[in-house]
Amino acid sequence: MAVDESAQLTTNDSTSYCKLKEHVQSHEATVVVPDMIPILLPWVHIATSNAKRLLLEVHHNLKNEYLQYSQ
Repeated sequence: MAVDESAQLTTNDSTSYCKLKEHVQSHEATVVVPDMIPILLPWVHIATSNAKRLLLEVHHNLKNEYLQYSQ
């Protein structure tokens, strides 16, 4: 992963991001209360549900004759 040294990042408080501050200008880690997620990220749930629906539609009503036979 490449990150510009002059980047100013705001991430969640995941331990996987703990060393980012050594490589960028500033890094602020915040914890978002679950009740605030729909307010801060209103389209995340919509995008996730749309992706799930798309994947279900791709494989919806697939006939056995089109599936690879294996025992």
